[in-house]
Amino acid sequence: MNKEKTIGVLKMIAADMENDAKEFDGKPFDGKTVAAYFGNQGAAIASLAEIVEELLEALPTTEVSKGVEANQPKP
Repeated sequence: MNKEKTIGVLKMIAADMENDAKEFDGKPFDGKTVAAYFGNQGAAIASLAEIVEELLEALPTTEVSKGVEANQPKP
């Protein structure tokens, strides 16, 4: 994982979401506009998911296991 590249991608995602909000502001609420907006949102979510996956893969297995165990419901 390249830290600088990851930070750059995160900044790009944030800028894209801000630009999308401005671009779609005032547009008609119709199927075409909603589909375009959701498509952009989906792309951002996919990019964020890839970054989370990279971060998790970079953690030692014991750290990931501790996190999973900590989130298990208690009997």
